Amino acid sequence: MTQSPSPSSAGTPARVLERGSQARSNDIRMIAIALAMLCAGIVLMVWQPDFIYSTRRGPVLGPGLLVAGVVGALAALVSFVRHEKGQRPRVVIDDRGVHDATGPKAVGLIPWEEIAGLRVVSANSGRNEYVHVFLHHPEQALAQMIADPRRRQAMLTRASRGQAPIAINSGVLGLPGVSLATVIREEGERRVGWESTTS
Repeated sequence: MTQSPSPSSAGTPARVLERGSQARSNDIRMIAIALAMLCAGIVLMVWQPDFIYSTRRGPVLGPGLLVAGVVGALAALVSFVRHEKGQRPRVVIDDRGVHDATGPKAVGLIPWEEIAGLRVVSANSGRNEYVHVFLHHPEQALAQMIADPRRRQAMLTRASRGQAPIAINSGVLGLPGVSLATVIREEGERRVGWESTTS
């Protein structure tokens, strides 16, 4: 992204993007699926033991469903409770820049003047999407954002290879990557007069 000479719209209220109802529904759906697997495992082991031992993979089917159900339900429940208690991943966009608070590895404030470009990237066969953020001056910017020297060096190594050092997880917000990138681009244009590109 490049800034044009247009003046900044000082004092514009911040825009907050956080985990919404769609993401909450996904957690509830995952809890329901995990509980269904748990119930199926119990039914097979308690009421249908003959079926379990009549097939080659039968002996691991019931216990496997039980374990998957318990682990899945606990993971989804923890995610749901954590976010409902207010510890919600969020991105806050204001006149200073983009505040990444999407998780433990979030970088915090990314100043507008440092954002050189955005790219939407899919991972895990499209199940997760990220907005990769390229920086004009990676070494100086990351020195302000990242305290851990090993993590900072890893990010600088990515930047030296032409890769984006910062990745914002749009999935935890319940947003497609393209939607998050579009919001950032539009806010940049509105606040600092960007002529921006997003790939």
